[in-house]
Amino acid sequence: MADYSTLPAGLGESWDWQGRGACRTRPTDTFFHPDFERGESRTQRESAAKAVCEWCPVLTQCRTYALTTREPYGTWGGLTATERRTLLRGHRAPRTAEPGDPAPAPSATHGPAHTPPATR
Repeated sequence: MADYSTLPAGLGESWDWQGRGACRTRPTDTFFHPDFERGESRTQRESAAKAVCEWCPVLTQCRTYALTTREPYGTWGGLTATERRTLLRGHRAPRTAEPGDPAPAPSATHGPAHTPPATR
């Protein structure tokens, strides 16, 4: 574990969570992609990183840190850099419907296709 005693008063506590992260014993290349990594290789590495984060005791602190500081690289708190950018822009990935979800309401401009024309 790192020695935080040399930090100014009060800062040691705010960074202490990093020493308790599940990632501390893992290779950094699990969490940070090599140059030009794309496709299935990147997807598999990100999934492996998220699996470590899933059970990490400091997941919340890590995620908060990454979002607050706008950490531009790596998987932090179970979120990839792309996911963090999306959250920070205020966009969320479309959620798929789950059993029990209410059906979407018809839009005002596009009613059901089977609606007969109005009669006078």
